[in-house]
Amino acid sequence: MYKYLKKNKLFAILLLCFSFFFSFECQKKKTQLQQKTNSSLLDSLETIKLEFDTDFFTEQYDSKRFYHKAQAQIVFSSTKKRNYTAGVKLRGEFRADTANCPLPQLKIKLKTNQKELKNFDIVLPCKNDSSYLQYLAKEYLLYQMYEQFCSFGLKTKWINLQIINSKTNKIFYAQKAFVVESDANFCSRKQVKEIEMLPIETHTINPVVYSKMLLFQYLIGNNDWNLENMHNIKFVKNSNNELYPIPYDFDFAAIVHTPYTDFDSLTFYSENEFDIHEPINEFVLNQLVTLLPQMMERIENESFLTDSSKRAYQQFISRNLKRVRN
Repeated sequence: MYKYLKKNKLFAILLLCFSFFFSFECQKKKTQLQQKTNSSLLDSLETIKLEFDTDFFTEQYDSKRFYHKAQAQIVFSSTKKRNYTAGVKLRGEFRADTANCPLPQLKIKLKTNQKELKNFDIVLPCKNDSSYLQYLAKEYLLYQMYEQFCSFGLKTKWINLQIINSKTNKIFYAQKAFVVESDANFCSRKQVKEIEMLPIETHTINPVVYSKMLLFQYLIGNNDWNLENMHNIKFVKNSNNELYPIPYDFDFAAIVHTPYTDFDSLTFYSENEFDIHEPINEFVLNQLVTLLPQMMERIENESFLTDSSKRAYQQFISRNLKRVRN
């Protein structure tokens, strides 16, 4: 009898271990598949056509904060076309005021079961002008480089965007823009949760990711962010309640040098260079130095930037990195 119980006990333990391992592997594969799906759908966006009443750009400011009915057609790199019922509204603060930017940023909501495509942001140039496409390309590069530098960076993708006025059936905009993944997609991809509560408990912020964010903001000459009121900073937390900052909206950075700022950002930055108030992690600095050649190559390969813009961009980053290392 004792031998029988001993055998069964051993069998039960082995069965429990096998069940745990099988459950763990299933969850691991599910997470990997989910992350791959989220990334592949975002990466495969090629053209987005939106049809809605563009007169809402000139309506009262408050009305722009609500979703307006739209129709959307998305062309994926697989050449598949899909049509969606959609909603569109303005996002941001400065650029949401069409007195500042006739082409504001847009927040898109699609009626779809595809979780990763339900919501996303579209960043347009401030004006429908070739020179403003340069500023857009500069900001896009910052998203790309930060994602390369820090795993807690938002995914972005160049798209061809066409906006059609549903009232007149005329093309309102047909140019380049870029898509920024939604908070929900980022959280799903990274297995974290977004937090919106203030104040932020700074001692719970991951020090390496925070150091990366600080160094990058310094590198691009950007002080248009604030931890206390979460201005241009999102926060997510993992299962251990550790916080991770995610920067966004880099258009006021001196390296972008947008003309719609109320000061000359390059001159302001050179004369009033803000300090890094926190010590930069040595590992983080070394990692950036190692990545610098790839970043420079990424700038060089950006087809929407002129040669002069590329040189100025590269010189700005090299100069600031040198200041940090010294």
